Amino acid sequence: RLTIACHVEPPKLRQITLTPDADGHVRYEDDFQTSKFLHLAHVTGREDLKWQPGRLQTHGVRGRAARVLLRWKVVSPQPLRHLKVRLDGRANEKHLGATNRLAVSLDGRKELAADTTAGKPTDKNGNVRQPLQLDLSGDARFEGVRVFWVHVEMLNRSGLPTGTSNSVERLSIEADAKRGP
Repeated sequence: RLTIACHVEPPKLRQITLTPDADGHVRYEDDFQTSKFLHLAHVTGREDLKWQPGRLQTHGVRGRAARVLLRWKVVSPQPLRHLKVRLDGRANEKHLGATNRLAVSLDGRKELAADTTAGKPTDKNGNVRQPLQLDLSGDARFEGVRVFWVHVEMLNRSGLPTGTSNSVERLSIEADAKRGP
């Protein structure tokens, strides 16, 4: 009989901290191989969220929309510029009434930029697979920012029980730390 015990302390703060490398670049990536998102993100609609290593998922629920919202507070000790955020996944809008949405805000509430799968071309199975991307390099509101929020919404409006309608497989954030005055 083998018994292994382990205790891992979750982070004290529910946030992502970006630390610049030697060249002043910052990069964060979560491929959802672990459930660390539960300790870093603020999650709404958790009852409709399913995790398996490598993806977050949701599905249709009888009689109501299924909506999962994840919000990450992102903090940098240095001002950032050339901020880019990307979300890889899929949503079956054509057959299952599903959409994914990526947005950013400065306060965790008022979204200032967003991208969505809604209305985008689908594959033969009805899935939108193109990544959602926000390039905020030219947006003065995000120039020199030290704190911002990333919002990810998975929504199934069908009101019917379905198999997996939405999945999210990777969240990426990259920027340059601002140098000098």
